[in-house]
Formats: sequence, structure tokens, C-alpha cells
Amino acid sequence: MKYLEFDIKNMAISRTAGDKTALISGAVNYFGLHFNFGDEFAEIPGTKSVEFYKNRNKIRVDLVDNQCAVPNELLTDNKNFEMRVISGNTIGTTWTSVGITESGIVMPEEPEEEAPSGMEYVKTASGENAAPYLRASTNGLEYSQNGEDWNSGVSGVPEVPSRPKGSVYLRKNGDWVNAEEYLAENGGETNVINEVQVDGTALPVTDKSVNIDLSAYAKTADLASEYATKTEVAALQTLTGTAETVTDVDYSTTDISDVITSYNALLSALRARGVIA
Repeated sequence: MKYLEFDIKNMAISRTAGDKTALISGAVNYFGLHFNFGDEFAEIPGTKSVEFYKNRNKIRVDLVDNQCAVPNELLTDNKNFEMRVISGNTIGTTWTSVGITESGIVMPEEPEEEAPSGMEYVKTASGENAAPYLRASTNGLEYSQNGEDWNSGVSGVPEVPSRPKGSVYLRKNGDWVNAEEYLAENGGETNVINEVQVDGTALPVTDKSVNIDLSAYAKTADLASEYATKTEVAALQTLTGTAETVTDVDYSTTDISDVITSYNALLSALRARGVIA
């Protein structure tokens, strides 16, 4: 008879480590169960028995030398059954579920050695970019191709170094450096814009922004030049400048000269603003 091994400890049933025997459906008088009792359960008085439960039916079988046969009716199909071990009518273990493999299924090969409960691994590039050397550092995981030149991060992107609370870091030449230390060593050099100049005149920076009034640099009506000079800007009537008064033409006007005069005044105002040439 082929026995499945179980351990009983702290009133719970568990499969004995290393036992990989599988129950096969349809087997008759072939499989049995053997239990290894812990001291606490072994000292409980009363006959040790196994209670099986499946398809709403309960079967009780006494243990002889801590073992018994698996009832044939439990193996008529591949559905799991529940079981527990009891001492007389005093107390029993917790229930545990036992799986059944359907007859005819080929079981996969299992390794002889137990796999570790947890594994740690790292993933690196392969081929010419392989990094066979790895080490831990204050900047995180570092890798090297020759064991001398070390880089940190993934695919050449540096890890953010561990830093005291409140410290600020910035990127410089592909690496992270302490902002305060770097600025102190380099006279305050930074990529932040502190000043903007237009035609040599510095414009103030407020809250990291600069307000440029483009109306002061409007294009002229002269197509030969791109922008007006500073002296021309003062005299140039722009779209944001002072409006000129153009007299409305009354519908009752019959004198064509009055209509032409108003039309020419409108054209002059548009030319002054660079709308038309």
C-alpha cells in the first residue's frame, strides 16, 4: 500500500515535507494515510481516528499504528475530500482538503531538491552590454563591465541617491549632485534663468517669469524693414495705441467728395497701424 505522509502539530494537519505522493482517482485498496503526531496531540487520550467528508457523506476510520487505508468511495472521481483526525470523542484537528489527480493524467517531473521559499535576482543587459559585476552602494545598485568603472541605475540612468530630509539634488553631466554643494562650489551656476534682455535692456524676472510687451516692438508698415526702431515706436500708431476719429458718413450725404474724404481717412488710419500697405 502506498502511504501519503501527514504531520499533526498545534492541532493542524499539514503534508510532510518531501512527500509528493499523489492520490489517483479510481484506485482500489492501494492508497493509505500515515500521520506523525506531535507530542501535544499524541498525549490526548482516546482512540485516534480519521473523519473523511465528501459529497455530504462522513466516513470515520480508526487508525492502527497511526495509519489507515483511504476509503475506496473517496476515489471514485477527482473531486477533493476533507479530513481531520480526532481523539475519541474529545477533540479533533482542523479540517484539511486533500486533492485527487484524475486517472490517466501524466504527472510532471518534480525536482529532487526543494526550491527555496524566496529568491532574489537582478536583471542586466546581455551581449556586448552585459554587466557581469554588481554591487550595492549608497546610490543603490551599481554595475560594471570590467570591475573598475562602476555605474548606477538602470540602462545608465542614475538612481536618486539617498539624502537627508530637505536636501535638493540636480542632474549634472548625467549624475545626481547635491544642489547646495554644487552651487557653492561653482559660484551659484545653475540652469535657472535669472535675467532676460531685449535689445540690451534687462527685463525683471518675477516668480520665474518675464513679461514682454510686444506692442513696443510692433512691425512697421514698411516691408523693407522688420521692426521699428525705439524712436519710431513712440510715434507709431499701433493696434494698442490711441484711436483716431473717423467721421461717420451720413446716409443722406449726396456729395461724393464727402464720401471720398471719409474713405481716405479710414485708409490712412489702417495704414498707420500697419494693417494695409
